[in-house]
Amino acid sequence: MTKKQQRFVDNFATSANASEAARRAGYSQKNADVVSDRLMKNPAIREAVAATREVLAEKAETSALTIMRELEQMQLSALADGQYTAAIRAAELRGKHIGMFVERSKQDSTVNIVFGGEDQLTDE
Repeated sequence: MTKKQQRFVDNFATSANASEAARRAGYSQKNADVVSDRLMKNPAIREAVAATREVLAEKAETSALTIMRELEQMQLSALADGQYTAAIRAAELRGKHIGMFVERSKQDSTVNIVFGGEDQLTDE
């Protein structure tokens, strides 16, 4: 695999846009669509993309797990030191990560429409 093809693999694995990955790898703007199509038909390129994505997924999972462990340690340390606000914040961040909380917003709006030059508006 050439260096340019490897740059294509690295860019495509993170962006999932073949034409953009080809341009970023150094292929010409004019031929990026054709080149990216040809590259994606190459079995070695497809395998390299799959392997790169797998490595990236493992790194992301490891990073998330590390962060969760660090937050747990912060929470326990804060509780032991009587820093309840910090402990609650660490617990909140852990809960957000696992999807325990749902953001809700309430929108209340009134639209007043005036027809034919009437100047009386209502709150309905």
